[in-house]
Amino acid sequence: MASQVEIANVSLGLCGSARINAVTEDSKGAQYVNQFWALARQFCLSAHPWNFALKRRSLASQTTDPTFEWAYAFPLPEDCLRAWQVGNPEDEIEWRVEMVGEGDNAVKCIVTNESTCNLLYVYDVTDTGRWSPYFAVAMAYYLAVWLCFPITADDAWVQRLEVAAERMLGKAKAADAQEGTPENIMTSDWENARLV
Repeated sequence: MASQVEIANVSLGLCGSARINAVTEDSKGAQYVNQFWALARQFCLSAHPWNFALKRRSLASQTTDPTFEWAYAFPLPEDCLRAWQVGNPEDEIEWRVEMVGEGDNAVKCIVTNESTCNLLYVYDVTDTGRWSPYFAVAMAYYLAVWLCFPITADDAWVQRLEVAAERMLGKAKAADAQEGTPENIMTSDWENARLV
């Protein structure tokens, strides 16, 4: 699988910039990569329930319950970028992600009326060796979008890269979605009546 330097060099190449040998070297390219890497990675990971970035966890309830509307609050895991599913899809559990608590003590939680919370979530995969090749290419394109203006100061180039990055992300999502049993899309009676 591709390393951080290999992915960064694809991004820099898309911007017409020189390659780097290490992200720690003293060059403009490496400095820009370091500035945008984590945010670009988290942005791309949050865009889809990537098979390589899913975790399941049973969450412990918080001692402070939500003030109103919901009965229970479950703090999200530290590495959670995006809560994807609570329980099984057929359970149709109502839930939301909210801050629970006051001021600096507020905690990002799943709030629900269920007394237990089994969470499927996208986590922050920092090891590029775990990424799929499709995701690595999509990440390279998105990183290039963010590197492009500081390197080129060319808005048109940035816009072309944005279009290409969206296309690559779509291809990566499609490839990822083909791994495993297809998801059953559940519809309500109201939705089914509209299709007749």
